[in-house]
Amino acid sequence: MIAIAQYDILKRTKDGAYVWLEATVDLEEAKRRMWELSRRECEDYFVFSQRTQEVVAFLNAPPEVDSSRVN
Repeated sequence: MIAIAQYDILKRTKDGAYVWLEATVDLEEAKRRMWELSRRECEDYFVFSQRTQEVVAFLNAPPEVDSSRVN
């Protein structure tokens, strides 16, 4: 049996655009991939359920640090 993707992973860029990245079969895999992606690019990420049409997980980018204020 072929598994059908149920969850879309998207990111919101710093300029506010939404970008679809990939789809996964289960929620735990989607969360794991969202975490992996966030380690490469500091953006806001979220998982959208195709079945319920709702955001079911999200990961916010940490606030930017003003390097001029770092000691």
